[in-house]
Amino acid sequence: MNEVKVVITIKDGKGTIGVKSPDCDPVVVSAEGDVDALLTMAHDVVNEARQRWQDNPLYPKFEGQLPSQAQRPQPATRTRASRPTQPSTQQTRLF
Repeated sequence: MNEVKVVITIKDGKGTIGVKSPDCDPVVVSAEGDVDALLTMAHDVVNEARQRWQDNPLYPKFEGQLPSQAQRPQPATRTRASRPTQPSTQQTRLF
């Protein structure tokens, strides 16, 4: 695990530190602070990610049964409010 990508995003005093390595799931940590604070934290987050990847580089694959694709859900049907067939005597006919 020599190749590591670190992404730091900061907005309004809050940020995230993301760490990724090939063939490993990303590790993302939220934090508060400015650039200097998050840069200081980045070293610890990278070390934490490497430790996780030694034990479990990828999240376990889903072993359950997926819902059947044979029966797709039917789209909702729209209904129109019924309108009177004859214009009301109170309305002026325009056409």
